[in-house]
Amino acid sequence: MNYKRFLLITMIASLVICALVGIYIFIFGEWDETEMKVFGTTQVVAWFSLLGFCCSIHQNNPKLKWFSITGVLIAVAAFVFAVLAVWWEMENFGIRWKITIIALIISFALAHMSLMLLVKPKSALTRYSLYVTLIFILIVAGLLINGVFCDFELSETCIKVIGVFVILDVLGTITTPLLNKLKVKE
Repeated sequence: MNYKRFLLITMIASLVICALVGIYIFIFGEWDETEMKVFGTTQVVAWFSLLGFCCSIHQNNPKLKWFSITGVLIAVAAFVFAVLAVWWEMENFGIRWKITIIALIISFALAHMSLMLLVKPKSALTRYSLYVTLIFILIVAGLLINGVFCDFELSETCIKVIGVFVILDVLGTITTPLLNKLKVKE
């Protein structure tokens, strides 16, 4: 099954629909609750099609097929939770919202990792950088999930730790492919 093609077509269609809905709302809409929910739903379709597509990149790689399928399934689950969240009442954060945000965090982390796994290390330094970056992605996701469980009432120290790992994550995300291009020798 070529779910990568399906996700790509879904993403393109949802972006077109989102644009049309957005244009309609801007020109003719009254910005009522239903219009905002429809607009939000089309955005959710676009975002999760993109996340699922990123995860599907490795569907034909026997070593990473399990990772690809897991990422797509989690993106689909996160999509369902996000669509439901758009239509839920916003007053209570509750468990529904926590599940939605956690699914989003996991889906985003897996998509990010999928893109990083496109780097085929040409040196030990690049391989080390890739592995460390993947660990940073997992740490950031874990810290953010912890924040969800704490209702985002985090200490200043916790916020600083999250910030440090986000910076390291971004650094690795940018430098790993560059190191691979340089073919740095050990």
